[in-house]
Amino acid sequence: WSTEDYVFLEGKIPRTPYYSAYLTLTLSISALHSAVLALRVTLYFAPRATQTSINSAQATSMNQALGNAVDAPDDVAQALIDMLNKNQSRRFLGFPEKWFVKINGAFPKLVDAALKKQLPTIQRHMKARHEEKLS
Repeated sequence: WSTEDYVFLEGKIPRTPYYSAYLTLTLSISALHSAVLALRVTLYFAPRATQTSINSAQATSMNQALGNAVDAPDDVAQALIDMLNKNQSRRFLGFPEKWFVKINGAFPKLVDAALKKQLPTIQRHMKARHEEKLS
């Protein structure tokens, strides 16, 4: 993975806590992957949005507006345990997210275009969050 893989939405990484955390986590996993490659141990677990108390009302609202599925933390934890018990090296949670990963690998510009269509909704929720902080 390179940072170039994460440059989308008109060439910029959105400056939101979610994307910052996502990028940090993904790059950290990538670095860890490189570090353990010599050991022939590679695990990749990719949950989708998870319902936790860290999510703001705007994040929850945005996920609903975008039609994003949100999983319970217990379900995500169980999926990780199942992955480890089954000795799986990769696990992507949810449908259509599993297909999204494969399409992004083969046709990243197609995925970029789909994400760009969601940009107005994302920006609307980011603006509401910003206005809330100002008041």
